[in-house]
Amino acid sequence: MILVVFLINLAHASDPSAPWLLNHSNQQEYNEQALITGQAVGGEILFALERSVFKEVELSSSQPQQPALLTFNRFSVDPDRFHQIRMPLNQVGGLQIDVPYGIFEGVTGGRLFIKGDMKVTGEYGQLTFRGLRISHSNRPKKVGDMAVLDVKNAQGQVLFELAHIHTELSVSKSLLSFNHMDVHLSSWMANQLQQPELAGRVVGRAKMVSSVSFNSPDYIVNKIEQKAFCDNRPLWPTEKNPADVALIELSGQLRNYPPDADFKVLTPSARLKNVGAIDVPWYQFFTGNFPPYNNDQHPYLIWNLYKVKEGRFTQIAASAMKHAFFTTNSSCSATNCGNNHILWPECEDLYGVSSNDNGQFLGPREELNPFTGIWNNCGSFFNPGCTGSQTVGAGANGHRMIVKISDLNDPQAQFYLSAWYVIRDDNNINNSMGSREMGFVVNGNQVSESQIGVMEQGPAADRWISTQGFDVPGMTSSFRVLRPGAGQLSVKTKVIDLGGGLYRYHYFVENYDYNPALSALAVPMQVGTNVSQYDFNDVDDNALNDWPLNIGTELLQMTASNAHFIDWGYGFTFSMTLSQAPLQGSVRLTGELGEGDFWVPALVPQTDLIFADGF
Repeated sequence: MILVVFLINLAHASDPSAPWLLNHSNQQEYNEQALITGQAVGGEILFALERSVFKEVELSSSQPQQPALLTFNRFSVDPDRFHQIRMPLNQVGGLQIDVPYGIFEGVTGGRLFIKGDMKVTGEYGQLTFRGLRISHSNRPKKVGDMAVLDVKNAQGQVLFELAHIHTELSVSKSLLSFNHMDVHLSSWMANQLQQPELAGRVVGRAKMVSSVSFNSPDYIVNKIEQKAFCDNRPLWPTEKNPADVALIELSGQLRNYPPDADFKVLTPSARLKNVGAIDVPWYQFFTGNFPPYNNDQHPYLIWNLYKVKEGRFTQIAASAMKHAFFTTNSSCSATNCGNNHILWPECEDLYGVSSNDNGQFLGPREELNPFTGIWNNCGSFFNPGCTGSQTVGAGANGHRMIVKISDLNDPQAQFYLSAWYVIRDDNNINNSMGSREMGFVVNGNQVSESQIGVMEQGPAADRWISTQGFDVPGMTSSFRVLRPGAGQLSVKTKVIDLGGGLYRYHYFVENYDYNPALSALAVPMQVGTNVSQYDFNDVDDNALNDWPLNIGTELLQMTASNAHFIDWGYGFTFSMTLSQAPLQGSVRLTGELGEGDFWVPALVPQTDLIFADGF
């Protein structure tokens, strides 16, 4: 059992635990509710640790075995990939927590003690760690983290760092939960395992739970979830007042892909913020039907990897689609009404590596209409029999972003990881997506990654061509198009003067959320232009679906092969060498589902202005 004691701490009346509280200091209940603190004691923590790092892991204890308090979802932890280690916690010590208005706002100190010793076995032999405890960390808390915890031994050495924690305090159910924790290997532990290169890496996931009881006056406990400032919330998105959620931080981590040593899995950690004034639904699928859409509406996350080399921009990998399920509502500056299935204005949320690499929530992109943000769980990958609950998961390696090591083994190239949160009724998709440059060092089948610079909002291709519109002297063009009722896409062009009257043209056509998909690209061409060295790029290695080039008298025509369209979230690259300098004009795209042909501005190989715009 875990005891959580709530205390009124008037000594900190001028130091509330969260910025949003200051906005409600004029409320009648503020002095009672805003400064409630607590203490958590006992319970259980459950680890899932990577078998690729730990050959064997066990907990030895002389104390009687207790009934399990926690389990992992059967689709969340694959036994072939993870060890599961259950660790009961003693009824001594405790974590001090801030819980204004019954809302968890952070751990401020203390520690919990694990019953038993942990033994790990590997190439280094067997190691035993005694006196384990979970401590409030002295590490600086990163922006967006609700809590940072360390797993230490009796000597105070850190084995694991727990971060990116989804914390939830249920007053009505008397439960305190720490879920979806990234388990980072400490530098000290990595050295003990004789794998110093693993220091700081996510090597598993964990969850912790405790029962809670209150030791505050009844008149405070009975009102702990009453918030007058939330009486008129939630305020749902409308056409006049759309949602606005921004991606604000991004990084990536590689892991092995056991089916094939020539590939790696790349997974992001992504942080977002509600930068609008409207509340955003965040309900886990298969949990019921909720306002405002009478379904289990939630955001969706996709990620891609791009490569730039010799002036050419290509997409080299793509994830499936992550279904979001919980929001931490951290770092709130406006308000916080305490429901972790609604993202409140000016609040943040973070999904770490272990959460985004969780087969329970990864499904195919094609099930979503990205323009409307509508997905139907009935008949989906997760529920093919339309039973009303999840019956299928992605397993240990399904629906991940798989990257060829050979693609990364290129010191002359630049690489960009991108991510995009698809939010229903969010009209500003540009700030919902972003990219971060990454570096890779390849040594055989071993690859190390690094984060370069900072994340920038917008499509990753903006790193390649940042100027919107025509830049004829620089020989680039970039245009985004919104097709009414269908979605957005872009065409970017870069031309390189090869000398001798030859020019290398690169067209990158990217579909953001254009739901009909694209099936053809046509480029107007000056009569008599010589064409050579055509090169097509998509994310797969299937030559049978490459788009062929058909050279006409006045037109270069590229058409989808075997129904291999440019679907949403993908970009295809078309390159060719031409004997004609670029001019402002337009290229013709063809949309599926009856959309037909339409023109998008781009640089084209022509000299006759009358034909340059395609008309």
